[in-house]
Amino acid sequence: MRNARAKFYLYKGSTIDDSGVPIEEPLKSCEAEDVYQAAQECIKDLSPDMNPEIDEFSKEEGWARISIKRENGEEILELCDLNYADLADA
Repeated sequence: MRNARAKFYLYKGSTIDDSGVPIEEPLKSCEAEDVYQAAQECIKDLSPDMNPEIDEFSKEEGWARISIKRENGEEILELCDLNYADLADA
């Protein structure tokens, strides 16, 4: 049986509210079989100097947290299956 692919959206951590709902447009989106695979896809093109890491993830709930290093410190990115555009239009 073939696995279904789902769409996941990558956001800056500051654009996700406390309840995990996006409040701004995503940085990018990708399709994958699960959120961990989507997180791997999102970090594969980042520079090794950014030390991208998948910090946490939940396949069941469809979210992941990715940290990257920037010149001015660490930045947190959030990956989830919620699309801001769909929420904003509702």
